[in-house]
Amino acid sequence: MFSQIMYPSDPKAMGPASSWDNPNNANMMRLGKSQLAAYKVADKACYRSASGSVLGKEIDSDETLYSQSSEAMRSREDRALNGDAKLLELAQPFGDCLTGKGYSVKATNPTSLAARGRELYMKKMRDFQQTQSARQGGDGGEGGVRLRPEDARPLHQAEVKDALDDLTCGKDFYSAYQPKWMEINTKVREEFGMP
Repeated sequence: MFSQIMYPSDPKAMGPASSWDNPNNANMMRLGKSQLAAYKVADKACYRSASGSVLGKEIDSDETLYSQSSEAMRSREDRALNGDAKLLELAQPFGDCLTGKGYSVKATNPTSLAARGRELYMKKMRDFQQTQSARQGGDGGEGGVRLRPEDARPLHQAEVKDALDDLTCGKDFYSAYQPKWMEINTKVREEFGMP
């Protein structure tokens, strides 16, 4: 999470410089208000028609696509990963190791353990953005906040340490978990026509 602030020009850090822009955005922003409204109506109808024809699904927007695909992913992860006896066996020592290193582990089911660090640092990022916004005279939201590397450095260092400890504690777990997760992810992405 915090690497995007520390290294904003590095595409590997997934920072603002590497975010994907829809090539239609520039064209849409040049449209007048009524033209933009008409474009959005046509785009939604086109999206619905294409997804119905190609995917056999009723999807009318990116939001619907991501909502439906995320729900499908969660459901399949829960059945296939949280119900896997080998992963359940590997999850307990993984969680115990993290706890022994001082980390809070709220659940030891496989998907919760695999998501623990990401979810923790997503929350820390939101909190950091709100704090920085308030310091800069904003309303605590994310818009217009200047996030400086020197302010993020301690959180970035903690995140790196957490990630290394996570990998050390979870090496056996992840070697079993990751291929199964990737198979589920690939199938869901194919089902929903996602790259």
